[in-house]
Amino acid sequence: MLLLVAKTQAATEQNLIVNGEAEGPSSADRLPPHWSPMIVSTAASFATDESEKHGGRSSIRITAPEPTRSYARSEIIPVAPGETIHGAAWVKVKDVDLKEGLSHVIMIAEFTDAKDANQTVLKFDVAKIPEASKGWTKIEGSVKVPELMANLRVRVGFSYCHGTCWWDDMRVWTDSPLACRIDLAEARLTPAMKTLPVLVLNRNGGRETLNLAVELNKSSASDRVKLTGEPTQRIDVPIAMPKPGKVKATATIARDAKAKPIFTEDRNALMPPPMVLYPPVPTHWAVEDGKPHLECKVDLATTDQQRAGAVIRAEVRDGSGKAIAAWMSDRAKGVADGVTDFAFDVPQIPEGDYKLVVSLQSPSGSPLSVERTYSVIPRRRAKVTINSAGYCEYDGKAIFPLGIFNGGKFKEQGDAGFTVTHTYNASRISNNQRPEDAEAERWLNESDANGMKLMLMVPMKHVFAGDWDAVRRRVRLFRNHPGLLCWDEEEGFARGDFKPDTLKTLRQIISEEDPNHPFMVGDPKEIVSHIKDRSNFFPLDEMDMGMWWWYPFPLQARAADALEGEEASKGDVLDLPVFLTRANTTKPIWLGVQAYKKNDKSRYPTSEEYRSQAYLGVIHGARGLMWYGGSVTGGIFVEKATPQETHWDDLKKLARELHDLSGVFMAPTVETPKASPETLPVDVCIKQSGPRLVMIAASRSTKDAEVRIASPRIKTGGVKVLSENRDLRAAEGSIADHFAPLAVHVYELTR
Repeated sequence: MLLLVAKTQAATEQNLIVNGEAEGPSSADRLPPHWSPMIVSTAASFATDESEKHGGRSSIRITAPEPTRSYARSEIIPVAPGETIHGAAWVKVKDVDLKEGLSHVIMIAEFTDAKDANQTVLKFDVAKIPEASKGWTKIEGSVKVPELMANLRVRVGFSYCHGTCWWDDMRVWTDSPLACRIDLAEARLTPAMKTLPVLVLNRNGGRETLNLAVELNKSSASDRVKLTGEPTQRIDVPIAMPKPGKVKATATIARDAKAKPIFTEDRNALMPPPMVLYPPVPTHWAVEDGKPHLECKVDLATTDQQRAGAVIRAEVRDGSGKAIAAWMSDRAKGVADGVTDFAFDVPQIPEGDYKLVVSLQSPSGSPLSVERTYSVIPRRRAKVTINSAGYCEYDGKAIFPLGIFNGGKFKEQGDAGFTVTHTYNASRISNNQRPEDAEAERWLNESDANGMKLMLMVPMKHVFAGDWDAVRRRVRLFRNHPGLLCWDEEEGFARGDFKPDTLKTLRQIISEEDPNHPFMVGDPKEIVSHIKDRSNFFPLDEMDMGMWWWYPFPLQARAADALEGEEASKGDVLDLPVFLTRANTTKPIWLGVQAYKKNDKSRYPTSEEYRSQAYLGVIHGARGLMWYGGSVTGGIFVEKATPQETHWDDLKKLARELHDLSGVFMAPTVETPKASPETLPVDVCIKQSGPRLVMIAASRSTKDAEVRIASPRIKTGGVKVLSENRDLRAAEGSIADHFAPLAVHVYELTR
């Protein structure tokens, strides 16, 4: 028995990394066999170093002269969702100076699905730099394999930092030498499946007989399986498929049917409707572009019998139901289960709403059919320009952007006066065969229906991977949607995720595929830690508009940190963002303002702070205001945050106030009055909108103050203070008023 326990423990804790000891002759990559270099951003050099090692004859050395994401990467290790994976390594460093945040010398678990796509990364552990600078130190941690993941690669190296690091004796092991996973790349079933494929992971080469049981909702099946000794063994278990809807799928291995399970994988799956029509490319057609051309995807989840001898037919129908264009699949080639891509042309048709109808016509039964509205619209409804004042203009009307990052409270935001929506999550797409287009389209539809426009992020995962075909498809898909304001990219250069020419290629693709919407770049021109002069901040040649973040609250003494949106501060004055106030460009700059708390010990901005940031942005020429964040880490829409804690009602009230003054904000600044005492940080401007003259004054001080503002534009007489329901008296070209900490006053000077 003791011998059996020892053998089992040794098998369980075997090193799953091939050549984790970094031994043997280096390859062409100058790394040991079974390791390869991975450079995500800026350059690094790799070597097999025989002069530095923790054990054996050599180690892996990585050297980077500037902050980078560069790693030595192992070969694939098969894993199962839900497994706990343990990892350990020995590391030594030289000349490494970490910044707070994402900067680490790190051991990472990189997971992909059964198609080796949809990459997800988790952290095993990071090196403690003081200890690792003195000599070899061990790091160790555990991660859980995420849903749908099938492959593990281990990365060791730099994450957003630089210097030299050495790695040796990397190990990965699991709690059990046996595991299993449902061998499907997607969480999708289909009636055409007659079995559920399960992959048994046999890491100790055993040849015993196991009981394999599977469940799909209330349906279950089991089988006795003789292991072959191979590292992986696929078994197809016959089982009845469930009805359309959500499915709880389970696979379990045990010594016998009554024994305690060795391992169980539970996953949430879906039996989709028999037929799903994805949004066509493009979702709308501009009548000025001539004959419509549609690129379509239809997804079938049907039985073999339903598809036997069947064809797919697509029609565009007018208001009377008449087919004005059609496409049909080749009956001889049959119809595949899953996605069918097709495209067809439509004759020139006038503006209006049409129906796109797609059906599966089978000799074995009634046809399946799905449909959606397809609209032909004038170009003016699918075009946004930037006017001479630097503001977005749609259908002849200028827009002052007021928005929330990753918002999603469409009606509430629209009613409050917000004009822009934004999404991270809905715009993300995966590398599988079914892109998540419908959710992004919903955001566009909801934004448009509630009087707002969507700033749509490009699919950043595909940008990082250089999958430009997928990027082009997404741009073509939504280029004519009336709800689209602009395309958006964020923090690719800032965090070191972009290669030098990535943004140039992205800019070119957007210009070619959608010349009718501007491109917003939320990024510096290089890695943000390299930026010394923030007046020269943006990649001007690759953008139509630029945006960066200003997140100063709560005020405290701190050093500048551009990535965190913080200016150098003593904590008693609201210091202005240099990238806006001293920008070396005439291109429009938007301001990302704060609507989140930075950590659990922090807090959300107060109503006074919300108002101060917004008006200071207007005074200093911001062409848009975007509050971060909505449904983001620490954002105002996270489940744990209450409206009282986030001051959401105050922010909505402010949005309405700003919206109602947006015509004034977009008007020329005609005067910069003088505020006294001059030592007091009060920023002032005067805007003239037609005959209307409005003065905006905002204190950046955290102290109460009596202030006098002087300008030839101020005439003697009564002055109304907007949004405060009070008046005061102006005399001899000046106004005297009390300013509470961070107070803003807006004066109507019009006579």
